[in-house]
Amino acid sequence: MKKKTDLLIIVILINLIAIITTYTFVNKFGFIKIERQTVSFLLLIILSYFLYHEKPWARWIFVILLYFAGIMGIKGSIDIITNYPLSFESAFFIFMTIVYLISGSYIAFIRKWDNVRHIS
Repeated sequence: MKKKTDLLIIVILINLIAIITTYTFVNKFGFIKIERQTVSFLLLIILSYFLYHEKPWARWIFVILLYFAGIMGIKGSIDIITNYPLSFESAFFIFMTIVYLISGSYIAFIRKWDNVRHIS
């Protein structure tokens, strides 16, 4: 069995970011929209499971979602830095954006996948 520690690190990091984001949101705004955040987190857990088991469809869904979140995070980072330049939220938002973009690039282009069929 091939070591999948790289995927495990990415999955744990993305899930920790989701937990911290949810905690920060609840801390700031209360329990409004907690159902949406709970469903979103459960779907992230399920998708992470399939990514860890190297399902090709999960790989590309993860990549698309990470890139989308990263691109939206760039805009959000600019907005949050202008309003709160030296806050935990701005530093975390920038960190989250960088992690999403690097993880998406790594999963899509750098990591070698066992179950990829090559056309010859």
